[in-house]
Amino acid sequence: MTATAAVSEPHPAHEGCVSMHLEAHTIAPDIAGRAATVLKAVADPLRLRMVALIASAPTGEACVCDLTELAEVTGPTVSHHLKTLKDVGLVTSERRGTWVYYRVAEPYVPTVRALLETLVPASATRHVVHEQGELEHVDRALDAVIRDLAERFPNSVRRRPRGSCGIATRRSRAARPSANTWSP
Repeated sequence: MTATAAVSEPHPAHEGCVSMHLEAHTIAPDIAGRAATVLKAVADPLRLRMVALIASAPTGEACVCDLTELAEVTGPTVSHHLKTLKDVGLVTSERRGTWVYYRVAEPYVPTVRALLETLVPASATRHVVHEQGELEHVDRALDAVIRDLAERFPNSVRRRPRGSCGIATRRSRAARPSANTWSP
């Protein structure tokens, strides 16, 4: 069977293969290209921090002077990063006297909000777990997640049962809190 035949013919055991209706399960190439361009623009850590500062500013905009203070880089480097964000349409700018103010472009406001509320915290959580790396830190990471959930949902989260996730680490520790209590 050739590579072409493999794509055009479903596997005999799987008549419902996705390959039969591939276009219905993916993004159109032109839309994927535009989305990838925007994602590449925010893939730089400094540009992502700039977008976060702009989006979270109380007025919904940030002065270039504030953006310059995010990292120890030169003015031209800051300008280059802001130009990249403007070129993909993610931010807009307005000059007021000698200063330029940046805001998230209106069509991208919900997208940036979703990015900052979902991907960034998920990345931070994964980073902490990977950074700690050892099984003995799992309980600490879980306790941090539970504290965060308890703050968000005070009537729902009461304690974390000490279960199988911590068994391996508890064997190496002498004293542990009671299984019926949880303290942040």
